[in-house]
Amino acid sequence: MNTIIQATTISGGVIEEAKWSIEFNTSPNESHKLSLSFMTNDQSLINYITRSDRRGILLDGDNTEGYSVSIECDINSIKHMIDTGSSTGTTIVIVSASNRTSEQVLLYLIDPSLCSVNFVKTITS
Repeated sequence: MNTIIQATTISGGVIEEAKWSIEFNTSPNESHKLSLSFMTNDQSLINYITRSDRRGILLDGDNTEGYSVSIECDINSIKHMIDTGSSTGTTIVIVSASNRTSEQVLLYLIDPSLCSVNFVKTITS
């Protein structure tokens, strides 16, 4: 079954740029957590993550290969859609970062213009 992961803000706003179609071998449920991983070489962000509260953020890698930043997300809801014409199904999993810092890091990794101006100033200062 095709699964679509859709990230939202903690307040429920849809992040249009944060939608991925994947294949799951198991069925996620709302008691599970899900991590979204991104590769980055943004040294300002790496420095911020290493000196801030890292609950919900996992940083792995080095300067030569780049860094993997994984954001822990809560599964907020799961919706199943069935196309009766083609007899296929799609599952939509709605997730949000587990805390505000993780949410801002997630938004920054997707597109820095999506985060708060104060967060971008903090990262770049």
